[in-house]
Amino acid sequence: MTTRQNTSSLSRSSSLQALTQCIHTLTQEENSVLSLAATEKLLFSGGQGAHGSDIHVWDLEHFQLKANLKGHLGSILSLSLRDDGKWLFSSSGDGTVRVWDTTTFKCLYHIHSSQDWFDFSDSRPDVPQSPNITHSLRSQTPKFFEGPSKSREPEEQVVRYSIPDSGIYQNSHFGYVYCLLLGKVPNVEGEILFSGSGEGDIKLWKLQKGGPIEPWRTLKAGVDASTLTLALHDGFLFCGSQGGNIKVGIHHELDEMERESAR
Repeated sequence: MTTRQNTSSLSRSSSLQALTQCIHTLTQEENSVLSLAATEKLLFSGGQGAHGSDIHVWDLEHFQLKANLKGHLGSILSLSLRDDGKWLFSSSGDGTVRVWDTTTFKCLYHIHSSQDWFDFSDSRPDVPQSPNITHSLRSQTPKFFEGPSKSREPEEQVVRYSIPDSGIYQNSHFGYVYCLLLGKVPNVEGEILFSGSGEGDIKLWKLQKGGPIEPWRTLKAGVDASTLTLALHDGFLFCGSQGGNIKVGIHHELDEMERESAR
């Protein structure tokens, strides 16, 4: 695990092509960064590969590795924080979900179930956390490429929507869109949609109620690797890439770019 200082300066431009200020690059052992979650003081990252089953905890004050959370047996596909930041939820390719205390870094719950939800108020004792149980569940995982799955009965009372052509922005990226994130930018009304793709760039879109999305800014990642995951917290934008790097940028500067472009 290493950190590298990036000295790229902020380029203020009225065009869509603009650079954001990258203040650090964190490196996650050459594993693709699949998931990110951030609190005021910590950044959690999950990866893919030989060491991808660990969740890396980074200290945002010094941008140093603080801890590794071990327990999953597969890639970390998703990370999410409770609203108060005290619990971290992680889902893995091993078919399980774990809940971690973000202060002690201990695993509080180890959930392996075929259900789509879990009620923490359920008082039943926890299932023993045994690698054998996890292995058994993994062996029963559906194999998606072994022919068509069984058809489901029509669902009743389900409202279905179709997306009109006006709601589709064609050729928005030169590559697959891997991640989307809604966030706030200072002094900009409404939420901004961040999108990351195979080209490595992050694009920002303005949302209008009842209207189409509008392209606003492009943040140049400065790398050739795909941008696979994004996280936004307290003025920082975190971008996880296929090459194992996590770009740490300051998105407050976007406010100055918007004011300058309006002059």
